[in-house]
Amino acid sequence: MSPWQEVDGLADGPLAGVRIVDLSRLLAGPYCTMILGDLGADVIKVEKPTNGDETRFTDSMVVGESGYYLGMNRNKRGITADVRTPEGAEIVRRLATDADVLIENFRPRYLDARSLGYDELKLDNPRLVYCSITGYGTRGPLVDRPGMDILTQASCGLMAITGEDGRAPVRIGPPVADFGAAFLASIAILAALRARDVTGTGQKIDLSLMSASFALVANFAAGALNSDQEVPRLGSAHPQIVPYQAFETSDGYVAIGIINKKFWVRFCELLGCPEWANDERFRRNRDRIANREILVPFIEERIRKSTTAHWLEVLEKADIPCAPVASLREALEHEQSTANGQVMTIEHPRLGPMRCLGLPYEFTDTPGSIRLAPPDHGEHTAAVLAAIGYSPEDIARLEGSAVV
Repeated sequence: MSPWQEVDGLADGPLAGVRIVDLSRLLAGPYCTMILGDLGADVIKVEKPTNGDETRFTDSMVVGESGYYLGMNRNKRGITADVRTPEGAEIVRRLATDADVLIENFRPRYLDARSLGYDELKLDNPRLVYCSITGYGTRGPLVDRPGMDILTQASCGLMAITGEDGRAPVRIGPPVADFGAAFLASIAILAALRARDVTGTGQKIDLSLMSASFALVANFAAGALNSDQEVPRLGSAHPQIVPYQAFETSDGYVAIGIINKKFWVRFCELLGCPEWANDERFRRNRDRIANREILVPFIEERIRKSTTAHWLEVLEKADIPCAPVASLREALEHEQSTANGQVMTIEHPRLGPMRCLGLPYEFTDTPGSIRLAPPDHGEHTAAVLAAIGYSPEDIARLEGSAVV
């Protein structure tokens, strides 16, 4: 019997029938497998028997559960297995034999030492796509260092360009190195599955938080690589476009983006300064960049005189790109979020009705879906082990020895 038969045929979506063994924890790997699960893949999440995924205990924003964990782990079945033991490693090998994808984010060589590396697993399943997410890749002087979002943001230049000029560097709020790695891993896995359709064989994918971080600053990296200039730290402002930042109003903040001459001319008129449009200091974007320290205070002085609602009204009427600086809760509660299905409600076995983010895309013919709430620690262990040939006595023995 296959461990996948329990849900085969129940999932819709473009990845229905794709089978994934998820050995990852924390954020990058789990978010990647959640994306694939949302698209219909059947994901079995394997956690260590003691405590499980570290994100289960990172916060208490949701009563009785970690919001961090809930946000990364829907549409998965959860089992426990201690891969440090021969018996736990054997469970993973059996799962991998019948899987399409295995994803892990241990340090390099950790799973190789337990006979769970790609070179061994592909012998029993040559169609396996094996994705490894590390902190700094598989070569080089940093290869054995732990991969964490804050460390990667610091070492890859993201913190150095985030924050206000003259003040301490700031970590970008969301863990963008982790999220970037998750998105890139999803793309790479889909590409490898497509290649397998042609060649009949799987392959190994290696990517890192470092490579993901550099991918996120591609527009800035080109300048840094081909000049001797560093990207300045400008708060909400943009180093390559002016004005393109949040401005303080009399009761809040409004974000404004002037990306072409048409918007600039209209903006100058709204501010009561039409002459700025032809002022040699401000006429072109390159001029405004060079004279940022003169122009921005002029704009700030005028924007600060009226409310956010006033500026949104007049800017929107003139079709100038703008938005209020909203809190996360305000943004999630906005009617636009509801209209696009960005917030949904699912049923959690312990928490009851639970609101969560919806799918960020729509398909006309094969839509994804939210089928399973994030699993409790080891919730599906017995069922999955039974499906891959373990008897009730075997399962009891493994539980007694803390392998599962």
